[in-house]
Amino acid sequence: MKYFKILFPIVAVVMLLSSCSDNNEDGVKIDPPANGFTFEPRPGGALMRYTMPDDEQVTGLQITYKNENGQNVLCTGSATSDTLQLIGFNHAQADVNATVRYILRDQSTSAPINVNFSTLNSAPVEFLNSVDVNSNWNGFSLKFKNDAESKGMVHVFYLGTDPLSNQPDTILMNSFFLEKENADQIKNYRIQQNVGNTVNVVVRAEDFYGNNVGEKAWKDIPLLEEQKATWNTDYSFFCDNVITDTVSRTGIGYLFDGDLTGVSQTRKENFYEAPYARYSKLCTFVAGPDAYGDGAHPWYIDMKSDHVMANIRLYAMLKWANYATGQMVDVWGSAPGNVAGYYISNYWENKTPCEVTLYGMKDNGKSPSSFNDLNTMEGEWVEIGTFSQDPGETPKDRYCPDVSNLNMTGGFSSYEEMQAAAPEFLEVSVPAAEQGSGYRYLKIVINNTFSLSGTWGSDPQVNNLNKYIVCQELEVYTSKK
Repeated sequence: MKYFKILFPIVAVVMLLSSCSDNNEDGVKIDPPANGFTFEPRPGGALMRYTMPDDEQVTGLQITYKNENGQNVLCTGSATSDTLQLIGFNHAQADVNATVRYILRDQSTSAPINVNFSTLNSAPVEFLNSVDVNSNWNGFSLKFKNDAESKGMVHVFYLGTDPLSNQPDTILMNSFFLEKENADQIKNYRIQQNVGNTVNVVVRAEDFYGNNVGEKAWKDIPLLEEQKATWNTDYSFFCDNVITDTVSRTGIGYLFDGDLTGVSQTRKENFYEAPYARYSKLCTFVAGPDAYGDGAHPWYIDMKSDHVMANIRLYAMLKWANYATGQMVDVWGSAPGNVAGYYISNYWENKTPCEVTLYGMKDNGKSPSSFNDLNTMEGEWVEIGTFSQDPGETPKDRYCPDVSNLNMTGGFSSYEEMQAAAPEFLEVSVPAAEQGSGYRYLKIVINNTFSLSGTWGSDPQVNNLNKYIVCQELEVYTSKK
């Protein structure tokens, strides 16, 4: 079984050895002030608030108790503070017995004071109580809610085949940290191996000490099939700020021409002979200004009737780094009438989407014929899927490591390499559960692009101050009929 345990540091807690877990000598009796100790249940423990007695000999306090596993725990607090975090629990506990002693200047302790506190379920327990697995496109989705403040970790496995032994085994698919979030969370997973029509899923949760809290398993989750829809046959696409350029060959048609990488640039018919160099025509889709960010112009899709949506994919234009022929239409104006090359510039990493939100709306009987029809359509847009990657992610860790960037990494140096290049794309997956009949109208909002991977001057095109987008291809997938 592929399973990795991650241990986290324990702060301000000392696990006591059994030989020194008790102090048999009572010490001097010191009465706490009124409401000297109060306890607030918290996920995975409790918050202790305390007030020190008016005694100059008292420099702090200590509280001892047994955690959920029966181990003795000692926590200490100083006179300069008034709160103490009590930890060591996962499942909610009521009336945990504890002992408080004041610490004196000579390092002796006072007579014990008996107290009780209660705790709430930790994040891993709350996760296990809420998590469910649903069928999804060639895989499954996790749906859960975690509003607990304490943290934990989750490991997701499926029953597949060990690539080394070719024997059935549980394969670790993903690990992620639990973070507080009031809304339901959904994570989608695709199965890369051939496991048949169903899959078995195991989800295991740990606390932040690396202790196994529990696990849940689901058997025979059906895998759903998807199919690609066809532009102008199955759906219409609307965008009101497309850059259409016949010289550098950009426009709406290039978003659906089947070129997933930008390989069209390497074909001889797309070369442009400038006075001193040869350039490649772009053969891609460019939109702007204000194609992303606050006030971004959305893209709209009309599926013509309600469809159960699977996902959309936005493909990146890869970098053809064969400088013997150049990599784009000349951005300095050598190509007469060139517009798009000027907006794209030499580096288009900051014109490549990294954060996208997809919205859906049910069929309302309207048949829009323009961007404005959809942009002003009355109805409820529902968020149905998102994709997000850190804008500052290093190029090698992006979903599109071979996009032209200031670090001069990635790219392909020959026609053959470019033609054999694997497509690089982001996918906004729409969970199948709770879609009902699906959605007819889709709205794609690009929230952000990757940052430049280095520093540059004030050139507005390189810095993309007017917020243009470059997208090589758009694909739309629905449930297979």
